[in-house]
Amino acid sequence: MSHNQYQQSYTERSDNGANTAINGNELSENLHALNLDQPQSLSAQQQQQHSSKKKSRRPVRAFHTEFNSPIPTTSSTPAFPSSPIVAGYPQNYASVYGSPVVNSTGQFQQSPLVSQAQDHHHSQFATASNSTELDQTVLQDSRNFHQNHDLSLQEHRLNSQREYNTPDAQETYKSFQTFTDTVPPEAGTQFHAIDQGNASSKFMRSTMYYVPESEQLRSATKLPMSITVRPFAPLLSTEEKVQTVDFSMNDPNNTPEDPLSIGPIRCHRCRAYVNPSMQFTHNQRFVCNICQFANNVVPSEYASILDGRGYRVDKFVRPELHKGVYDIVVPKEYNFGGPEKDSNPLHIVYLIDITENSMKQNLPILITDAIRATLFSYNNSSEDATNGCNHDRSYKTKVAIIAFDKRIHFFNLSSSLETTQISVSSDLEDLFVPFSEGLFVDPEESRFVIEDALNYIENLASQDRVSDSEPCFSAACRTASMCLDLFGGGKIISLLSNLPSWGPGGLKYKDNKTIGRTAAPEVEKKLFSADNEYYKLLAREFIEKSVGLDVHVVSHTPVDLSNVGWLASVTGGEITRWANFDFERDGRALTAKVYNSVKNISGYQGQLKLRCSNGLQVTQYYGTSSSISDTSIVGNIQDPVIPVLSEDSTFTILLEYDGKLSPKLDCHFQAALLYTDPNGVRKVRVINLVLAVSKSLEDVFHFTDENAVVTTIVRDTLSFVGQQSLLELRESINNKLVDIFTHYRAMNEFGHNRAKTLSNKMLFPDSLKHLPLYMLSFLKSTVMRASAGLTADARMADMYQMLTMPIERLMYHLYPALVELHSLQPEDGILDETTGFAKLPLYKDLTIRNLDRGIYILCNGERVYLWIDPDTNPMLLKDLFGSDVDDIKNINPMMDELPELSTEISQQTRCVVKYFQQQINGVSYPNYTGVYIIRKTIDPAEFLFKELLMEDELGNAVKTVNGPSFAEYLTSLHKAIRVKIDSDKSSQSIRQLVSNVEHGNETLAQRYIHF
Repeated sequence: MSHNQYQQSYTERSDNGANTAINGNELSENLHALNLDQPQSLSAQQQQQHSSKKKSRRPVRAFHTEFNSPIPTTSSTPAFPSSPIVAGYPQNYASVYGSPVVNSTGQFQQSPLVSQAQDHHHSQFATASNSTELDQTVLQDSRNFHQNHDLSLQEHRLNSQREYNTPDAQETYKSFQTFTDTVPPEAGTQFHAIDQGNASSKFMRSTMYYVPESEQLRSATKLPMSITVRPFAPLLSTEEKVQTVDFSMNDPNNTPEDPLSIGPIRCHRCRAYVNPSMQFTHNQRFVCNICQFANNVVPSEYASILDGRGYRVDKFVRPELHKGVYDIVVPKEYNFGGPEKDSNPLHIVYLIDITENSMKQNLPILITDAIRATLFSYNNSSEDATNGCNHDRSYKTKVAIIAFDKRIHFFNLSSSLETTQISVSSDLEDLFVPFSEGLFVDPEESRFVIEDALNYIENLASQDRVSDSEPCFSAACRTASMCLDLFGGGKIISLLSNLPSWGPGGLKYKDNKTIGRTAAPEVEKKLFSADNEYYKLLAREFIEKSVGLDVHVVSHTPVDLSNVGWLASVTGGEITRWANFDFERDGRALTAKVYNSVKNISGYQGQLKLRCSNGLQVTQYYGTSSSISDTSIVGNIQDPVIPVLSEDSTFTILLEYDGKLSPKLDCHFQAALLYTDPNGVRKVRVINLVLAVSKSLEDVFHFTDENAVVTTIVRDTLSFVGQQSLLELRESINNKLVDIFTHYRAMNEFGHNRAKTLSNKMLFPDSLKHLPLYMLSFLKSTVMRASAGLTADARMADMYQMLTMPIERLMYHLYPALVELHSLQPEDGILDETTGFAKLPLYKDLTIRNLDRGIYILCNGERVYLWIDPDTNPMLLKDLFGSDVDDIKNINPMMDELPELSTEISQQTRCVVKYFQQQINGVSYPNYTGVYIIRKTIDPAEFLFKELLMEDELGNAVKTVNGPSFAEYLTSLHKAIRVKIDSDKSSQSIRQLVSNVEHGNETLAQRYIHF
């Protein structure tokens, strides 16, 4: 059946659709009254010139220095805090940027917090309207603004993608050139990047691409200065692989006096690694681009003559001199534990829960299937290519299998055995490993013995046996750590089905009544903080031994993720949780997650270091912990140790000013991750980023990366969960928004466009116009929203994921993609043969008004949901589910994927689902197209789906007091900005601050730095 027929039939069956469309048209009549970021008094021509900036390239000045000239390349593929932090601040002042710690003022001027008993459903901001006329004006303006297509995040995502998959007149496709182009594409965009000696945004993103020259200028924006790094981001099959440089060979007869001179070329002052922006001189010296130290000596074996332009003649031969991202193989002096310890291939322990609850849910069957998939179909290069990943997966990994209930079960997997041998230990206080030979084995050499062990575990689920009800999870984890310690660490992949209450470190249920609403801060701190001493001991032990933990929780009851999840999080692991697990519906999804735990491993024994230009310094690493004396998730300024690393490992690093940057020099960042790859080779992954420096407040706002800003605000806020109440954190988010947009408005109203009238207009910078929508979505997230129906485990699982997930996934987690299947065009969902990109339809805005009588796909970065309306066209049902399905009551709600049919709509839908699962959710399980089916008015999960419609009032879906609609939220935001601007008219503090920054008056600016 054709797409036009679907739409025509749908129109004939829908009586209410026309009314909805009419209402929408009426609301959109006033679109012309809105301006996102342009002065009202500007002419049409001036507006067009101003708006074109968002696609402008970096000005010539931005790569003016002889250090930074871009590499010659084609333009496309061949076919393709408000005040400085001073020494002596109390220890609990943990964040230079955002949320205040209890009893401190923080970096934002906080409005007086309202009573915790106050209902925040109607007012999101601690401001009051001065008049009814103001209320009506603001509300009307907000409604008009909300209807503006320029404010649609979904439209913005589509336009960003079209820029890279629409050919020009020469049939070539645009590529992102990492030095020439400025602000990167919207997160989630499929694009081909050309490395010009500057890291692609796939590896590193900055909140600002025109870095403010001083703290005074940065504080005038109220925006954070931060860097987000994803060291092992997957690349397209058409993109060049990350190249490797070998600096591991040393002359045994030449032992330098300085041990730090061994291995790769590094700056003698700041220890930065050699990179494309270092300047080499004729007298065999080089100038460090990070610290500007000019007396670095070039080793004789690395010497090279310079050409007429001052470049080394081998510049384009050596990857470290012309690539923004590269790996360096380092000598044994860099080994984990010192040069006397050899690096080993990665070792993995599968830790399997075989308690009563696990047996009831048939989890042993699923986990054994997942182990088979990871071990015996591991080297699947064709699937890697399909997923857009070009990583080599020929790893020499060794594995062990350990099961646990109230006892610990060891499996001897030696290839010399015909069947596995099992040793059981019930002594949980004095832990020991009964054997060493046969504990870790090569999967191929011991395949038959491994299969026998897996068959034994499978059969446990079907045997009529009395199983233990309590798991000794903590003791099992420590035992696995003891096993891995012999080989320099490794990874534990665990399954957990119940509260780990048995043995040392046994946990108890935590009362979570009134959480997120009226609970006292001390109650929330207990709920959200790791308070078990045994788990604290485990965490220290894991980090010292470089052991990481992934834990997959399948339990209808809480398991205390404040301790269990924290242990996984601080060791670089992943936490997944199924609270309403169904074997038929969720079995393959769990298998895919376990598969990912192995498939996406990129290394272990990691340590991260970010270096930056003089004038900036690192103040916080979010979501990591190298010093865990405090059990909060707040990062610290120590270089974090990361026991295990994967493709998804992402780190956000907050920076502060300790000086002033020079606009005559670019700002340089270098992230260096020392790690051991799964084959046991010790490397450093070096990621370099060069940004322009500006003293213009307007330019700083204009060249801001909204996705990086959202990521920083989210992770800064989450780092205070357990220290402050959720109510206070929600208020701090609102206050941040008010500050940012008040200062932007002040810049326009007082700084540049004094003749224009802006009294009744909302004014957002084009680069941040979706920030309110993202922040509203964050306020409605599982971890943040005010709802008595959410458990502490649900909140903790959501928090741990958002702290470490890649930016692309986080953006979709906050504001999901919604696809209307019955209006797909013939080309939608199909892979482009030239670019390899999926042709995507326009996503629908997340409001129930867009849910017509049809079928919708929603992807939130974790799952793909399929929403089916009762009045869906029967012909569409048949083409999607089979000829025997003409009513939604005939659809099996436990179906985990759509049937593979020959109809056009079936093939398109499966392609869209596969794209979401692989590119957004990051599932690498072969050909996985899992969906979660929700039939309107039939399935209880209907409320779960409605919670994800972020533009609607959340109170209509769940029992909550903090979920306004987007229009209501914009109204509150606009009122708060107006009130703050009006209150500034007497003191003129904001006006003076903007004026001082614009005129470079640092002396006066110091007086107003607290703003």
